[in-house]
Amino acid sequence: GVVVSLGRLQSQAMMMPLKQAAALGITGHATLVNQAGLTLASTFPLPFMQPAEHATFYRRAMAQGQPVVETVPVEIAIPGETIGELHVMAFAPIQLAPWAVAVGGDVDETYGGIRRLRLGLALLSIVALLGVWTVTLFGTRRLLRPVQDLTAAAQQIAAGELQTPLGVAQTGEIGTMATALDHMRTQLL
Repeated sequence: GVVVSLGRLQSQAMMMPLKQAAALGITGHATLVNQAGLTLASTFPLPFMQPAEHATFYRRAMAQGQPVVETVPVEIAIPGETIGELHVMAFAPIQLAPWAVAVGGDVDETYGGIRRLRLGLALLSIVALLGVWTVTLFGTRRLLRPVQDLTAAAQQIAAGELQTPLGVAQTGEIGTMATALDHMRTQLL
């Protein structure tokens, strides 16, 4: 039964889920390993029952018996990968067999989406900050213009120019102040 099972590990039924799990991009891969860190099946071109690309990590994680995610170096020569290149690997032991499944890929490719999201959020924050700054500047100018007009009118009254009525048509507190200032101008006149 073991020999038949091992022969079927390379079958389409076994390889399809591994290939789907490894759909992480160019460097994404999945590997089925035994307790010794030897390859049983892989989406990488790894020989059967030979050390896997991260054999040391697989042996250590298998000994722990728990799922783990780590950044680990590639330990063997694989087409398109260099020895020592870092991969982010998720490792999960299989409960019914002394095997485990590992899925992962290149650090840059794995975290590429997060980096793009971070950049997008930074740009969005800058645009939002500029928008708030523009609205605040516009609102401040709109509030200050009537006050500046009243200040200029008060300075004209103080200089003795009492003939020109105040042309400030405002409501609220600024309107009340403009009316009082114009009333004072007419009283002085």
